Amino acid sequence: LERQWTLSQSGITDFSCDVALDYLPDDIVGTEESIYAKVHDGTDWISLEQAGANRLTGTVSVFGEFTGMDHNPAIASEIADVTVDEDAADTVINLSGVFTDHDDDEADILETVKSNSHPALVSATIDGDILTLDYGDDWSGSATLVIRGDTHGKTVDDEFTVTVGPVDDPPYLKNEIPDVTADEDSEPLTVSLGSVFDDVDSPDSAIVKTLLGNSASDLVSAEVTENTLTLAFLPDQHGTA
Repeated sequence: LERQWTLSQSGITDFSCDVALDYLPDDIVGTEESIYAKVHDGTDWISLEQAGANRLTGTVSVFGEFTGMDHNPAIASEIADVTVDEDAADTVINLSGVFTDHDDDEADILETVKSNSHPALVSATIDGDILTLDYGDDWSGSATLVIRGDTHGKTVDDEFTVTVGPVDDPPYLKNEIPDVTADEDSEPLTVSLGSVFDDVDSPDSAIVKTLLGNSASDLVSAEVTENTLTLAFLPDQHGTA
């Protein structure tokens, strides 16, 4: 019931009156049994009569407000779904205007993150009216987030989806190949390449190793077969490659 009155003293010291509010069935949200009146005695709200037969009544004996029921906050503008690429910069969302409350100012609505189905994919924090989405490194997928608006314990929830699209990251150097020192005319030497490279998107078996260059092929020949580098030293040669 969206009505409110204030009674002023106007020089009267002792005050008592009956208050009645008539309304139409179309004014009712929910069931009539949930509508009641309250009066503020300067400290607390005291419940008066329950509504019935399209009438809300009560006796006011203090100077204060005679009011209808406290309404729940509502969603004024839904938070839009968010779609970004993997490793994207933070997304900042202003929550002002998302929730509204007939009985309270928007500034009195407390916004919190009620739930997050995938916190490893995206973390969500609220500072004032600002929601910040911070994406986990090298994660892709989707998460459902629920933002709650709260006024005096009455709440409403707004749900939206965050989708992070995958990006194919390049492989990276995990362990450098150590320098090799050998004597002239040494036997061929093999170097394992199995742990040299890594890729967050692919298994090690999918990383193809190739020889890109050799600055002294007249000193040493180099051949890569799967995860093995073979160095063969040419006879009677010394130097650096």
